[in-house]
Amino acid sequence: MDLLNNNLTIPRGNKYKQNLNWTDVPHPQQILITKPEVQLIAKETIRKIFTELLHTSNPSKITQRKVFTKSTNEKYLHEKYFKLWKNIVETRRERRRNLEHAKQQKDKIDFFIHELKKRKTTVQTLTNQSKNINKTNLHTGNNYRSRYEAQKSIIELQKAKLEEQNRIIKELKLGQLCADLEKSRVKINIREIFANCSRQLKHKIPLVMKEESKFSIDTRKVPKIIQLVEQKSLERAEKRRIILERKQQIEEARQKMIEKAMEEKRAVEEEGIKKQLELMKERRRKELEMEKTRRRNQQIYAEKFNKATKFYNSLLLNFCFHKLYRNVQKRRDNEQLAAYHYKRNLLKKCLTSWMQLIEDHHKAQYNKAVDHYQENILRKTIIHWCMFHQEYVLNYQVAEDLYDFKLLSNAFTKWKQYMIDQIMDKRKRELLELENRKTEPAERTLGFLLGIKSM
Repeated sequence: MDLLNNNLTIPRGNKYKQNLNWTDVPHPQQILITKPEVQLIAKETIRKIFTELLHTSNPSKITQRKVFTKSTNEKYLHEKYFKLWKNIVETRRERRRNLEHAKQQKDKIDFFIHELKKRKTTVQTLTNQSKNINKTNLHTGNNYRSRYEAQKSIIELQKAKLEEQNRIIKELKLGQLCADLEKSRVKINIREIFANCSRQLKHKIPLVMKEESKFSIDTRKVPKIIQLVEQKSLERAEKRRIILERKQQIEEARQKMIEKAMEEKRAVEEEGIKKQLELMKERRRKELEMEKTRRRNQQIYAEKFNKATKFYNSLLLNFCFHKLYRNVQKRRDNEQLAAYHYKRNLLKKCLTSWMQLIEDHHKAQYNKAVDHYQENILRKTIIHWCMFHQEYVLNYQVAEDLYDFKLLSNAFTKWKQYMIDQIMDKRKRELLELENRKTEPAERTLGFLLGIKSM
């Protein structure tokens, strides 16, 4: 493992490798260092589990977690919390059932007591009614007198209402006539009249001081338009007088018709009142006969009702006592069944918890064995991997050394060949220079001779 974290420094045998630059060549250590380190998952999980076991004091609540896969852990947690939720729901249901059962029994007892009280009150009311019937027989004459006086007062009120209705009808008719008169009158623009009228009429009519300036005329002569307006105003005044006379005649005729109608109505109303009084007398006689028969029937009904209530109360008491005995017996049987069911469920829960503890213990041992086995395998694999990596690094370094050696040897051979070629060229040049030196005087003599000949 030291080879992974530290830089590899292995001695090299070749003397030519002291001045080489390793930055030019990619080093295998740089690739290996970037890889993530191997983490032992099993040890961390085992430590967490042991810390949880040490913190938990109750041995029944110790639960072994799944280590390697998420699916197993989730299933185990789902089962655990589902069982807890199921137990809580069952306890709540049992409490609700017990409360409802107690409430039902209480309601039954309250209903039974309420019915008994109700029956007692009904019996008392019937007895009081039978006593009051005898007392009311003495005060029948006074009741009939008060009824006769009430009927008289009702008749007087009806008469007063009829008179008010007639008065309202008259007022409405007069109001309609006044409205018709106002509608029949011709509406005239006052400013136009005053603008066209003469000065002789203007001082007779009362005017507002602000409007006199508007209606003033500077001319001394009376224009034709004003004369026409005066004629039209006179014609209108005559028409109004004729209309008023006609309306007065119509009103007098209407008042006569209304008076005749009122007299006829009064006669009809008096006849109707007489008929109503006769009908009232017949109704009184029939009511007296009906009241006598009702009193007799009430007495007979009260006697029969008393007998029926006594019989019903006796039957109800017998039924209630039998029902109460059955309920008590049923309650005892239910208590015995509940105790038996509770014991059975308790044994079942104890057995299931004991089996679960044993299963958890076996699971814990099995998980420990698996962790130990995986830890050993990881240790062996890491050791073999380190050895393989070391061999790989050594081989890589040897290959680098061999490559450098061959490269230097090739460079040296080429440099040697180059130097030999340079020496050979140098010698050839020297030989050429010597030959040139020997041939120069002969050439000079030949040139001199040729020059002489030409001359």
